[in-house]
Amino acid sequence: MAEAHEAVAFSFTVGHEGFNVDVSYDVFRALFYAAYRSWKLRCRRTLNSLYNSLYPGHPLRGIASCGFVAGLYFKGYDPSFQLIDWLESNVFRRYLQPHNGKILACIVVGGGAYIVFIQLRQYTLKKLFSYHGWMYQEHGKDIGLVPKVWSVLVKLCVGHNPSLFSCQNLLPSLPLPSLDETLQRYLRSVRPLYDDAEYQRMEKLAEEFKQTIGRKLQRYLWLKWLISTNYVSDWWEKFIYLRGRSPIMVNSNFYGLDAIYIRPTTIQTARAANLTCAAFRYRTELDHENIKPLMIQKFVPLCSSQYERQFNTIRIPGKEAEQISSSSHFLIELINNIRQSSKCEPERISSYVSQFITYLEPFIHHTINYVSYMTYRHEKILLLEQIKSLVETSLQLILSTKESGGNIKNLQWHKIVDNNSDLLIKLIFKLIHTFEEQSSLIGIMNGLCENIRKLISTLDTTKITHQGHFIDYQIRMIEILQQMMITIEQINTTDNIRHLANQLTRQYNELINITYGAIGTANTNDLSIHIKNIVQDLGLISIELIDKLGQHDSKNELDILCKKIVEKISYVVTVLQGSVHGIQACINASSAVNNIINDLDATLLFAMSGTLNSEHVSETFFDHREAILKTAKVLVEDTKTLVAGAASSQEQLASAAQAAVRTITKLVAVVKSGALSLGSDNGEAQIMLINSVKDVAVALNNLINVTKSASGKNIVDPEMQKLKESAKVMVTNVTLLLRTVKTVEDKSQHGTHVLESTIESIAQELQIYNNEQVSSNRTTPEELVHVTKQITIATSKAVSAGQSCQQDDIISAVSYGRKSIIDLLIICKSTIYLTDDKNLQQRTLDNGRICVQNYKELLETIQILIQNPSNEIKQKLLNYSRIIMQSTQELVQCAEKFKGTNLIDLDDPSYKAENELLNAVQSIESAAKKLSTIKPRRKIKEIDENLSFDEQILEAAKSIMNATSELITAATSAQKELVDQGKLSSKSNSDAHGQWSQGLISAARYVASACHVLCDAANELVQGHGTKEKLISSAKQVSSNTAALLVACKVKADFMSQSMTRLQNTSNAVKRAADILVRTAQQAIDMQQEEKQIEVSTRLVSGIAQEIKCKEAILTKERELDEARNRLKAMRLAKYGHNEQDSNDST
Repeated sequence: MAEAHEAVAFSFTVGHEGFNVDVSYDVFRALFYAAYRSWKLRCRRTLNSLYNSLYPGHPLRGIASCGFVAGLYFKGYDPSFQLIDWLESNVFRRYLQPHNGKILACIVVGGGAYIVFIQLRQYTLKKLFSYHGWMYQEHGKDIGLVPKVWSVLVKLCVGHNPSLFSCQNLLPSLPLPSLDETLQRYLRSVRPLYDDAEYQRMEKLAEEFKQTIGRKLQRYLWLKWLISTNYVSDWWEKFIYLRGRSPIMVNSNFYGLDAIYIRPTTIQTARAANLTCAAFRYRTELDHENIKPLMIQKFVPLCSSQYERQFNTIRIPGKEAEQISSSSHFLIELINNIRQSSKCEPERISSYVSQFITYLEPFIHHTINYVSYMTYRHEKILLLEQIKSLVETSLQLILSTKESGGNIKNLQWHKIVDNNSDLLIKLIFKLIHTFEEQSSLIGIMNGLCENIRKLISTLDTTKITHQGHFIDYQIRMIEILQQMMITIEQINTTDNIRHLANQLTRQYNELINITYGAIGTANTNDLSIHIKNIVQDLGLISIELIDKLGQHDSKNELDILCKKIVEKISYVVTVLQGSVHGIQACINASSAVNNIINDLDATLLFAMSGTLNSEHVSETFFDHREAILKTAKVLVEDTKTLVAGAASSQEQLASAAQAAVRTITKLVAVVKSGALSLGSDNGEAQIMLINSVKDVAVALNNLINVTKSASGKNIVDPEMQKLKESAKVMVTNVTLLLRTVKTVEDKSQHGTHVLESTIESIAQELQIYNNEQVSSNRTTPEELVHVTKQITIATSKAVSAGQSCQQDDIISAVSYGRKSIIDLLIICKSTIYLTDDKNLQQRTLDNGRICVQNYKELLETIQILIQNPSNEIKQKLLNYSRIIMQSTQELVQCAEKFKGTNLIDLDDPSYKAENELLNAVQSIESAAKKLSTIKPRRKIKEIDENLSFDEQILEAAKSIMNATSELITAATSAQKELVDQGKLSSKSNSDAHGQWSQGLISAARYVASACHVLCDAANELVQGHGTKEKLISSAKQVSSNTAALLVACKVKADFMSQSMTRLQNTSNAVKRAADILVRTAQQAIDMQQEEKQIEVSTRLVSGIAQEIKCKEAILTKERELDEARNRLKAMRLAKYGHNEQDSNDST
């Protein structure tokens, strides 16, 4: 402990008497001498660098040169040809006295002349050392004249007493051979290894190399030779020295021979001391550069660069595959830096690109070497294709960065840089994912744990980026944490734990990469430290979980660890959300507004169906008009506050978002009340009013999302521009709402207002469509074809409305077209993700944009026609409709390419029949699952025979469900067989086929509904709330509907086909199961009737009363029977349209 106490410079204690400070002067003295030695060594190195730069001269000679020039000048001889006078009068006179200025001018002239003289000597020596003829002179013979002159010149130019690195600047660069010389040397080296045929083939390959890529590589090599003294040194170090697997030479150290300069001894302790002392002496001489460089013939120096890294350097063994994962996050960080600098930091582009190339090159080389060790060919091809894509995308990123050039106004190239950056990051993650997948397939969980440990350590060692905005990193971190939580939940429900462990590691890697930016852009240092600590804790728990997964521990331990990780993830999310509660308030507000929009959609459906009525008959729209106008004005003020909140504090932003939600909720409530007061008779006004407030809610939702993204960003950021545009859209929609409210009761203006609001809504949807945001929905090509048909109908309606200019026609056409256009935009944007063909995706988006744009212009033309009708304007309607038809045809062709030749017509009767059959299967399966969860009811008393009856009921009902599911599957197969046999065309829309399909659809629906009724009856009976009669009736209904389905399938089918045989068998199975259920329930009823004991009273009065009650019960049942028969008769008349006589005849 004494050494530990001495290491403390000072300490203090607090007592009753105050502070007691204890200072250790020895520690301060040691620190002072350590700093002194460090600065002394640094000064010595600086002086050595100065001496080496002036070699073969000396600083003292430079001082002497300055003194010589000054002496001559003051003696009256000016060796500078009046340069000293010019310097003194034009440069130094304004700062110094004339005498001092002349002295300083002499020093400048003398020092400059000496430096020029030294540079000439260095250049001369470099050229002289380039001569190699002296090496080939034979020893003992008279040398020629050229070597003699060369040696004399070298001795005249070279200096005396050079230090270790003095001659480094005098050595010439390694000569670069020409391409022809390189190929000739290569062919000479391989000639002894090949026979004539192989050598001739190698000559052809060399000639091809020369004519194709050889010249290009030679130019690159020449550029490298210009900027380096030895163009192969880094390659030699990388590929020969660092990749060499040979052992290091014995006694390769220059200070380990203790028997040369020191007296030999056999005492090992003394030898160790001698070696240690020799090592420190040698290092001291090396630091002071007192070691003489190696000289040939005492005047030709050799290179001394091997001494530079002799100490404080070590070669660490490592696998090449480990280099890939460890450098990937540096690449991603540099990609983000390049992205940022290409937009507004042109001075940093070259630095970031150079660093990116420095990391990318070894990354690619190590990956290729890893591929060379792989066994399977298809795995090699997969990785090489990914490497190729990565390199190509890197080139595209660099080229787009060059075009962007850091110009903040070059928004077009900013988008291209963003796309290339995102694609390159995805490719890097995909490549690392491939490596990890191959590792996890062989069960290497330790590698995954080690990767997470490295990622945790990088939070302390990696340079944290301060670019970007915290909100962007926070949103991305929360998304990754939610993905990690889903992965944790899947661990207990799947057997593929290796895949989940690999996925968890990859997600944590993404989390670390985003955490760098979150730490660098956090508002406070405490928040940065807190985020780093909790993310590291999450990584440690993840390591423990993956380790347990590799050891196949018990499920209880895994459950405990999973709960810990879920709790830690929830804590991290809470910290992130709490740090920016204004942003979180915007997220909550967006969710609340989405719920309001969904509620308005439901209200709109009621309005369209004509069932939106108020409970208060005496209400009028005038009672709610003022409330709507006042609330709308308040919403405008809240919108201004919300926009200002993007540049304010988080508290103000949260308050603004909450106020906007409260106001839009109130506005929707009063508008709905006003729509209710209009009554269902004025349905057009209701729809117009609800659409207007819905547009306001959609605009507010978009504004809240843009405000969330723009919070805390610079005024020149593109998000701020989006915020201004969203605010304008919001104000426009509120203005349209106010105009609608003021004129909603004027039916003559309904068409004009609906047309105006629809044009504005389509313009806003088109703007969102052009934002290039990724759609989360996924649709099918069939839906794209179906929506083009809706567009065709909407266009024809719009043209007809434009020709007539009637208010009712305009409202009907515009209402139908608005929904069709919105559906088209959504489906176009979500369908393109079915293919990777960029051209097809762009073609689909362009045609959708053209279609919507022309439909919008068509509506604008109708708006002009209402005010100024003319034949010329009406002709424009036909032109626009023609363009819309062409674009829809292009969309249909794109859909066919998406799907191929198997495109399905959604209006095809056979497709409808098959779809309904499949829906019936799903419905019956869901009923069966529901039935499987029903258990016999518990009884308070002892269990009797009724328990076995309940179990029989459940088993029989389950048998019916299973048999019915097989029946529907068999009906689907029979329907497909009809299409395959040609008895029903897959593209047919004829009336006969349509009637048959409708009959099959109706039968399938009846079977599914009967199964659900049977399931409910069994549930009620087992739980003690139902009757056995209802169960019997439900089972008979299933059997009856099954027979109807069988008849519908037999209309066009072959009775000898295999599918019909299967259909007949499954139908019999359903019938048998239903009979068993009916028989079981009937037996229970009979048993209960037998067990009933009728007590007859022997008294006169009570006996008469008992008889009256029985007659009353009989009359009641007869009346109920008659009512049930009448209801059945009415249902059949409503369903089939037959009269009683027809029904009897058919029976």
